[in-house]
Amino acid sequence: MPISSLKLLGPSPDAALIARRSPAEHVTAATPPIFLAHALDDPAVPAENSVIMMRAMQAAKRPVEAHFFQRGGHGFGTGEPDLPASAWPDLFLRWIADRVAAA
Repeated sequence: MPISSLKLLGPSPDAALIARRSPAEHVTAATPPIFLAHALDDPAVPAENSVIMMRAMQAAKRPVEAHFFQRGGHGFGTGEPDLPASAWPDLFLRWIADRVAAA
């Protein structure tokens, strides 16, 4: 069990609790657009969580953009300049500009 799940749900969560706390389980046609940025070396949250969310958004035909970075760790914020994950703020700003232009 990933560290994030263990901390959020405890050591033996039942299926109902997992479903209730899983954002991907609650994606609907009304879910707002989502931008995902995830480091593949995140020790706390597996990148698969972001993949699952991206797939849920695609299944609901909702706008989603996802970026996966080789290095960045967990909670990389605006990122250390020498890490690949530091590119996410610029990618996010471009994504927002595209969303505004499309509106």
